[in-house]
Amino acid sequence: MAKGIMIAAAKSGSGKTTFTCGLLKALKDKNIKVRSFKCGPDYIDPMFHREVIGIEGGNLDSFFCDEKMLAENFLRGSLGADISVIEGVMGIYDGSGANNEGSSYDVALKLSVPVILIFDCSGVGKTVVSMIKGILADDTAGLIKGVVLNNITEHYYKVLKPLIEESITVVGYLPKMKDVGIESRHLGLDIFENKEEIKSKLDAVSSQIKKTVDIDGIIKTAENAQNVNIDIKEESHKNVKDIKIAVARDRAFCFYYEENIKEFENSGAEIKYFSPLKDAQLPEGVSGIYIGGGYPELYKDELAQNTSILNEIKKKIEGGMPSLAECGGFMYLQKTLEGRKMVGVIDAESENKGKLIRFGYRKLSPLKDTFIKKDDTIKAHEFHYYDSSDIGKDVLCVKASDGTSLNEIFAGENYWWGYPHLYLPSNKSFAENFAKRCREYKTHFKETV
Repeated sequence: MAKGIMIAAAKSGSGKTTFTCGLLKALKDKNIKVRSFKCGPDYIDPMFHREVIGIEGGNLDSFFCDEKMLAENFLRGSLGADISVIEGVMGIYDGSGANNEGSSYDVALKLSVPVILIFDCSGVGKTVVSMIKGILADDTAGLIKGVVLNNITEHYYKVLKPLIEESITVVGYLPKMKDVGIESRHLGLDIFENKEEIKSKLDAVSSQIKKTVDIDGIIKTAENAQNVNIDIKEESHKNVKDIKIAVARDRAFCFYYEENIKEFENSGAEIKYFSPLKDAQLPEGVSGIYIGGGYPELYKDELAQNTSILNEIKKKIEGGMPSLAECGGFMYLQKTLEGRKMVGVIDAESENKGKLIRFGYRKLSPLKDTFIKKDDTIKAHEFHYYDSSDIGKDVLCVKASDGTSLNEIFAGENYWWGYPHLYLPSNKSFAENFAKRCREYKTHFKETV
């Protein structure tokens, strides 16, 4: 049985990312085997935990996954760990639309995981007590087991603690700490550009947590919980890896759900990573291409200058090699990105619109057969400030929160290109059929050589 704890908050910007990272570092310093998870569709925090703290993890999303799959992801990802720390998303009860689906609380409830609530005390006094009581009132399952007060002086912490503890245990506090916050929309970029500076900030937060937070109490809370416990089957990784899929992974393309990579591996693929920034050609012997999201706009000059790999990718795709491109990868395949020449297999141009264009969960149904059948469904998430002169029209994209829809994405027998980030485990036939097309391409290539 996995032992887990969730770090949640009343709203975004409360400090849960900073606290979670500091707690993970503190637990690792105690030689505790720890795994990390992020609620919701965010691929940046798991990447941060892996690259900066050296802790493996993944996503737990109750919109993408049914209850059984959610439990399996948690239990399988927690194998070998003493404790798993789950970072919540937005406010604890914030899900898709007016219900709890996809919320931190929904995940905690389905996994029977206890919750520690981070509460930001900036700009508020005794009202904190009432606000915490209000959050507790909606905790019908009694999952919230403790509170950490953030951005508060030691003196006022001692004033508020006994008042709050009439309702819930207070496990510690964090004072205002100048220039140590690590919450940022460009957190993923910071990982590569300022890794040593981030590590220094993380050390400071971790040291403070060790002084003013009852870490042992948090561990005990996790150990005493009766978390979800089901039998999990061995993953169906094929022993024979008979195809190779090239996956773009560097500073420009770094947004991936690790579960997507596993789906391709489960379908018999060997993953070969490459850098569109630095590599002159694709890895040898690949039969498919997967280009995820990231920050291509920040490296557009370097990407444009690497004409060798631009030309090869274009040649391979036009020659029938199966390809999947999401968000930043979709922009990379277009004719231009802010005026710089890109791959050019899509006759479109990408520009920054200066505002969030489309955001939220999506249910995607192709209007014709592709890697999934016509009218079948796969789930995704969309978040981007860029838009394109042509976004495609081959897939019906339904917004989960309100049911509104539009046609977008370029999809056909051996390609799928669009802004939404797919969650492949939500429809396993996608990766299976992608791998099948890769085998067909590989066979055809051998026959024509």
